[in-house]
Amino acid sequence: MTRCSLGLGRASWLLALVPALVACSDADVDGVGEEAMASDEAAIVGGSIDNGDPAVVALTVQGQAFCTGTLVTPTVVVSAAHCIHPDIGVSPPTAISVYFGTGTSGGTLIPVVEGQYHPSWSLNGGNGDNDISVLRLAQAAPTTPIPMMTGSLTQSFVGQTVRMIGFGITQAGGQDSGIKRQTTIVVGELYPKQWAFPENGTGTCNGDSGGTALANFGQGEVLVGIHTLSDCTNYGVDERIDVHRTSFIDPFIGNEPQPTCAADGLCAANCGEPDPDCPCAADGFCTAACPNVASDPDCDPACAQNGVCVEVGCPVPDPDCGPNCVADGLCDPGCAFGEDPDCQDPCAGGACGGGNGVDGYTAGTDSEDDNKNYGDTIVGSGCGVAGGGPSRGAAPLVTWLLVAVAWLRRRRSVASGD
Repeated sequence: MTRCSLGLGRASWLLALVPALVACSDADVDGVGEEAMASDEAAIVGGSIDNGDPAVVALTVQGQAFCTGTLVTPTVVVSAAHCIHPDIGVSPPTAISVYFGTGTSGGTLIPVVEGQYHPSWSLNGGNGDNDISVLRLAQAAPTTPIPMMTGSLTQSFVGQTVRMIGFGITQAGGQDSGIKRQTTIVVGELYPKQWAFPENGTGTCNGDSGGTALANFGQGEVLVGIHTLSDCTNYGVDERIDVHRTSFIDPFIGNEPQPTCAADGLCAANCGEPDPDCPCAADGFCTAACPNVASDPDCDPACAQNGVCVEVGCPVPDPDCGPNCVADGLCDPGCAFGEDPDCQDPCAGGACGGGNGVDGYTAGTDSEDDNKNYGDTIVGSGCGVAGGGPSRGAAPLVTWLLVAVAWLRRRRSVASGD
């Protein structure tokens, strides 16, 4: 493996790295990703699988991981500008879902509701400066954010060991991205908005773009860089966090809209009823508004299909239960007529009036004059109905049919000269 000289000019190594950046436009980025995740883009070269660092995330579209990002607040992720910039040909930020996990299955997906790339970054911008973006999540992430560095980097940063994390491939042209990996590098050069490092058999590659560079200055690891460019073999470049924090990242964080209990795309807490944006959240409510009872932590897990019937306390009937035809104060529509003692008809005794019998029911499946039998239909009232014979509402139609038949007979009689 050829070691890249640290004296290599920026113009030279940027030209060498352009193919790695342009490769991002080849990603399949249509639609919204699922929890079973594949990948098209930039992994760590020469690293190991990272089962930790839950705040290092993958950007996905339609189940494809194409870039990496870092959670810096409960709802804000920092990544690279070229991961969301329209000039690259990628989908808009709102088509992205952020994946929290390690591998290609399981984990958690959270949709992105807003994204912003640095206004000074350009695909043809020469030295590649300002390759940074920020994304806002639809709801708070299920993990603790990574702190960003404070203060400014100095030349003493050159020679610092940095831990690199990403979801990219492990070698140029590889197809093994979508799994979070980590490695360490040593910083080789510091520039006004970027820093660079020789790869020496380990470093970043396609799919790691936007990923995480962590350094420890004595008080724990902090975010110091965003993976920007790499040729997967000799040289890599990260965008500096310190020069963008106060001017770009913090203002985006400060402009975060406050969620309401209405449908606003954000999940609010302490609502008097389930927030329509997250009806399955841990909000103290177990209601039918959540389409999947099993995903609502406020619901009894036994209310889902598990072979155990829970008759009371479920927002919707437990699929494990058959018709409940006992006296429990609830009328189960699955019961045959007369089986559930709670299904007392308010129209009994002719209270609703009308019909073929004195009780207001038409004759249905049984021959009777004034008693409601199974299959009869309630006539002229607001009572619940069973299937059965025609109601009084059909009478006008019958009348018009008789009139039409008489009219046709008369026309035939006139035509024949009768």
